[in-house]
Amino acid sequence: MDSVNRGRYSSSAFAAEDDEWYPKQESTPRPAGPHRAVRKRDYLLRFSKAFMGFLGAVLLWYTAVLTRPGQILDAFTMEAAGVWDGQLWGVDEVVLFLVSTKMIVIVAILVVIITFWRQRWELGLRALAVMLLTIGVVQLLKRYVFWRPAFGVTYALPNSYPSGHTAAAAAVSVAAVMVVARRWRSFTAFLGAIWVSTVGTATVINAWHRPSDVLGAVMIAGAFGLLFTPLEASRGRTWGDLRMQHFLGVVGWAFFILGLVSSVLVAMMIWNQFGFSGSEVLVAQIFRQAHAGGAVVHLAHLAGLSLILGLVSLVLRSVDKLVQ
Repeated sequence: MDSVNRGRYSSSAFAAEDDEWYPKQESTPRPAGPHRAVRKRDYLLRFSKAFMGFLGAVLLWYTAVLTRPGQILDAFTMEAAGVWDGQLWGVDEVVLFLVSTKMIVIVAILVVIITFWRQRWELGLRALAVMLLTIGVVQLLKRYVFWRPAFGVTYALPNSYPSGHTAAAAAVSVAAVMVVARRWRSFTAFLGAIWVSTVGTATVINAWHRPSDVLGAVMIAGAFGLLFTPLEASRGRTWGDLRMQHFLGVVGWAFFILGLVSSVLVAMMIWNQFGFSGSEVLVAQIFRQAHAGGAVVHLAHLAGLSLILGLVSLVLRSVDKLVQ
């Protein structure tokens, strides 16, 4: 009888596609020894990543918004991206139009339908919580917690960190990765990375947001996704889907590192032109230089796009990897 129970525990308990990392406590004994150690380690890693997401958003705000050098680099990158405004055949405007309250409601309905079809109501509630908390917390932080001091770098505008549009797109993508069947998770994360990167880039091109606004929103959405996505067993993942997961990680790290290096180079180049101390009115200077072309402008394009695409890919892959 013991051998039969052990066989049942090792096979059928993990065979169902939607079982969590460890089966629910019914008549099956609680796993002991190394299994519990692995479970604690995975939960610790998961919550550590979520904490780093929130901490990263705060540190980015401090660096890019509360310091004059950060504001100069942020503003220059946004103005450099502005040269693409009007040259994308209206695609960027259509993308921004789609990120609306109606879109959030439609996606929420789709989440409910998918979870109803898969009979996973708890997962659906988790996904809805990620969307509502991400959007709500971002608006709360932008309006009542974070502020933007005036250093004469840009025109006097209210604080825009983090980006509400990007937060909505990222929350929707995280929710989609959470609720789809396991064999489609990495592919959904890949499509989500393209969508969120497009939305974030469009907000920068249209001067709705600076690059830091986009990156901060992505980190907050990813942190909530890591907090609410359950750890699940890997049965049900296809070879192709896991390959897509690996591809997303390679692309994410490659673009993120490229974006960091490019940003450092842009900062060094504009340091020589503007300096990070001196005149309190740099708006006109930054605008003229960002639209004058040249190597520094192209490098700013590369820095902004690479950072956004890289970070979005890594965040969605982290949520996807909770099914290991």
